[in-house]
Amino acid sequence: FNEAYAIDDSYRVKHHGAAMLPPAAAPLEAVVVAMPNGKNAPVFNVNGSKVTAVRVTHHPADPAYGYRFDYVGRSVTVSGDTSYDENLARGAMNSDVLVHEGLQPEMVGIMEHAMLDAGRPRPAKIMHDIPAYHTAPVDAAKIANLAHARLLLFTHILPIVPDNAVFIRVFLKGVEDVRPDGVKVGHDGTIVRLKKGDTEVQVSDL
Repeated sequence: FNEAYAIDDSYRVKHHGAAMLPPAAAPLEAVVVAMPNGKNAPVFNVNGSKVTAVRVTHHPADPAYGYRFDYVGRSVTVSGDTSYDENLARGAMNSDVLVHEGLQPEMVGIMEHAMLDAGRPRPAKIMHDIPAYHTAPVDAAKIANLAHARLLLFTHILPIVPDNAVFIRVFLKGVEDVRPDGVKVGHDGTIVRLKKGDTEVQVSDL
């Protein structure tokens, strides 16, 4: 990554000057996250801002992590890529917002069969394989319930769902039976506000 951005870094230093952008500050440094119990561990805790790594399941990608962010009494947990994993619920316990990936298996199955019918076996196989290491919306709702999260916010959505009530209803099929309230499908421009000293989760769109 540092090699890829080295030229860009040099341009910016030349443009703005080393006093403003010290070259020594440019390289990124990888830090190994120690996981003593193999599950969850803090990776950053400065001035009340805490980040915790949460072990999730995304086999064969292993290890895989989600992250929990705590600040001034409010909290957001981001699942990362994962299949159903109750350790995520433990890591996200009492979060204001659980930002969770979601793959709608029926919709992806339709895509798989359409690709097979079109004589495209390679992308069809991908559609066949991916549900195993992602999370169905209903299962994400179960995790949100176990975590007592105030809001379940879907992102990294498969297939891509336009901001349209019909498509969203299909994507969320069965979710209402598990979690009647506190669910939102995120889109570009979705804004979530968490005010200090409050418990409300404010959601709006640009």
